[in-house]
Amino acid sequence: TEVRYEPAKKESRMPGKVTVDERRIAVIPAHFPGRIEKLYLDFTGAYVEQGEPIASVYAPELVSAQKELLEAYERRESNPSLYRAARQKLINWEISETIIDNIIEDGKPRRNFDIHSHRSGYVTRRHVSVGDHIHFAEPIFEVADLSSVWIEFEAYENDLSGLAEGDSVSFTVRSHPGE
Repeated sequence: TEVRYEPAKKESRMPGKVTVDERRIAVIPAHFPGRIEKLYLDFTGAYVEQGEPIASVYAPELVSAQKELLEAYERRESNPSLYRAARQKLINWEISETIIDNIIEDGKPRRNFDIHSHRSGYVTRRHVSVGDHIHFAEPIFEVADLSSVWIEFEAYENDLSGLAEGDSVSFTVRSHPGE
């Protein structure tokens, strides 16, 4: 072979695994304390769309806040700031304006509230079961968008000098050999 000056090429084989892109993981928290009455997603691997309900929660504090809202609504003409504050209290717990308006229209508090997913994806972890008591900001589910994943390789120390950002990589997995 003719001797020439060009970058050296080295092929390395490394074990690895397909993992979730951590930037695409979302934790769905409880927005208010209460007790899980129903789970709409009851297994890891279930797919959920953004905005879809994931759990129904009985929340005594929300029942009290709704009663305050209804009382403030009756006195809204004489004390509009109290009405706005009672309404804002529910909004701060991620209760939608539409639901608040429905509560006022019905004239009675709701017992249960749904918690909705703020991300589409697959459930990668379930933190609760029916009957569990939850606290504000406690994780309920982890949801991951698997449209893009990472492949993590285990590079041995003697292979590190031959690796650089931008190197081309090919890989195969046991479930699809040769692909």
